[in-house]
Amino acid sequence: MNNSEKIAQLRAEIRKIIKPLITSDCHLTNLPYHTNIGDSLIWHGSRAFITECGYNILSETSSLSWKNSRVKPQDIIIFNGGGNIGDIYRKNVEFMLGIIDRFPNNKIIIFPNSAWYFNNEFLQADAIRLSKHKNLHIIARDQYSYDLIKANFTANFVYIAPDMAFYIPNELLEGVRSIIPKPNSTLYLRRVDKEFVPETEIIVSNAKVSDWPTISSNQYINKIYPAINRLLHLLKLKRVIDFIGHHIVRDNNLKIGAKYIATFENIITTRLHTLILSVLIGRPVQYIDNISGKVSAFANTWLSDLSSIKPYEK
Repeated sequence: MNNSEKIAQLRAEIRKIIKPLITSDCHLTNLPYHTNIGDSLIWHGSRAFITECGYNILSETSSLSWKNSRVKPQDIIIFNGGGNIGDIYRKNVEFMLGIIDRFPNNKIIIFPNSAWYFNNEFLQADAIRLSKHKNLHIIARDQYSYDLIKANFTANFVYIAPDMAFYIPNELLEGVRSIIPKPNSTLYLRRVDKEFVPETEIIVSNAKVSDWPTISSNQYINKIYPAINRLLHLLKLKRVIDFIGHHIVRDNNLKIGAKYIATFENIITTRLHTLILSVLIGRPVQYIDNISGKVSAFANTWLSDLSSIKPYEK
């Protein structure tokens, strides 16, 4: 199977599993107004998919720009996908839990997510809290996460589907797919956050080593942008928060990330969405796991029949 066939297969799987759940206009929230390119890829795919389903996205917000007053009884609430279920990023979980508590009668969908709990007390507490909502649909994006959610969130509807980044419109990637990479060039895209496992550190000769360029090259922006968002939130300027997130962060993140990956012939990475973007663009990639194992979990679930994707071997 080649990359184009794999992308078509995964998009078909997304349609089969998720399209029946989209039955009315919706609010898409928990959006990533930050410099992690991977989360922006998910956002692009999510909004393209919902639009293809024939329904309107009534609002697109982050946790800082969300407004309860916008939601009507017939509206669906959709949480953007990612690695948000568990105890690695509790702020995201607490935001979702708060909305789920606040709207017990609305259909709520959590788009494809990885799940990982270090602390079983968090797992049990989340299961109890989510069990109170009778129309909550949780979609896992790998087999490990599906098994964990299915076994513990027994009162909710649970599914498995690929990451929404595979639904990024083709026209947004056509330009970078034609980029000719430098011969024999290698990128080791190594995450620098708390998900990196020091024991997996490697040295790759003649490779460019960096995280996403929006993270490695913009340390000042990484510090000041969240502070600006918090200030705008305190000033109740939610429309400004959304404008920056939509028109500066989301679109630029995709362009920067895709062009960066496309300029290299070979990719090694500890990030799941570097792997996914490499598949979308057509670059071979070797992966190294993060702290939760979500990279290998996703690859083993959906990409095992793609010869250009393999675990890194020293």
